[in-house]
Amino acid sequence: MKNLDDSLTALQAYVSGLRDRVLNQTKNGVDGLMQSHVETQTGMNQMHRLQQASKDAIEEMKKVLADTNSTAKWMRQKDKDICQLKTRIKELEKAAVALTQDDLLEILDVSRDLPLFDFRKVDRADPDLSDSHVALGISTDHKFKEWQAQELSATQILFVETQMATLSTRHVSAVTLVSFHLIASLHDQPEATVVYFFCGQHTSSTDTAQGPKGMMRSLISQLLHVCQVRLDFVSLRLRQQLERLDLKGLCECFSRIVKRLPATTVLFCIVDSINYFERRDWLDETTHIIDILQDLVDDSELEARLLLLMTSPIRTRHISNMFPPEARLSIRGEDSTGTRSHMTERQLAEASRRPRGGRRAANHIYSSLRSQKTAGLMSDDGFDEEIYSDEAWASDR
Repeated sequence: MKNLDDSLTALQAYVSGLRDRVLNQTKNGVDGLMQSHVETQTGMNQMHRLQQASKDAIEEMKKVLADTNSTAKWMRQKDKDICQLKTRIKELEKAAVALTQDDLLEILDVSRDLPLFDFRKVDRADPDLSDSHVALGISTDHKFKEWQAQELSATQILFVETQMATLSTRHVSAVTLVSFHLIASLHDQPEATVVYFFCGQHTSSTDTAQGPKGMMRSLISQLLHVCQVRLDFVSLRLRQQLERLDLKGLCECFSRIVKRLPATTVLFCIVDSINYFERRDWLDETTHIIDILQDLVDDSELEARLLLLMTSPIRTRHISNMFPPEARLSIRGEDSTGTRSHMTERQLAEASRRPRGGRRAANHIYSSLRSQKTAGLMSDDGFDEEIYSDEAWASDR
């Protein structure tokens, strides 16, 4: 009996222990499930938040895309508006700067009679023939003759420099007389167009065509008086430069006009006694003009034939070095024996005259663009008899 009771007690204790272990295991399992549930719920909440954030991002991207499309459309419209505005501005600028030849002549403000006045002043001056040997050396030199006759193999640029000891007080040297007679002969030949400037007559501070700027104003004016040229190349910038009589603007205008001349044109540009413009306050302007003129002769856009002659009766410090050796003619005025040959003014005139006919290319007929002539260099309507009367010249001298 006692053994049975002990067995029953042991069984009860075993069952009780088993129950406690099962309860503990069950409790631990339930606690684990609860923890897993919590973690699962937390994960689901995070996923929900991520989904909502994704939805919000998608909606934001849709808005940005819509704004981008709207912006692109706006920008296309603005680009179109800007193009239309630029076109309108160009039209307004073109209308604002449209120049006639009379408008440009008014801006340049150079008397139409100025070239003739200079020409006749040289003609009326007492020639100093004591240095006529220099003129003889120029007029008989092969470089001068080739340039004069427009030989295709010759340079189109010629700088003539002599070594005279003194200059005439009226600025009319034997070299100037060579220029004078050459100009006279060119005006007498219909195939040639000539523009010229006597620098020695335009050094006074009271002169209306003083200095390098005055020279360019005069050369442009002479071209406009003898040529009909479209001035549609004049931009607002260039017009403003011309109105200020800016030297670079004047040089650009001259170059553009010369480039508009037809291929049949033979243009002689003669600048006499450039040494007068080598003074310190004009040197930069003078060298700029020389550079521009030399570049223009060789410009590939130039259809006309441009022949440039510059002279100096004395040795220059800077100008001579601006020309290539083949374009320089230096005259000492003495022959191989050291003697000097003298000539009369009539002989000088004959020696300086350009041979009639000049160069004629095959099947080309040179048409004259000049309206001036040697004994008037312009129509009688533009000639002021009072200015050029004998009394006026007598008082001037």
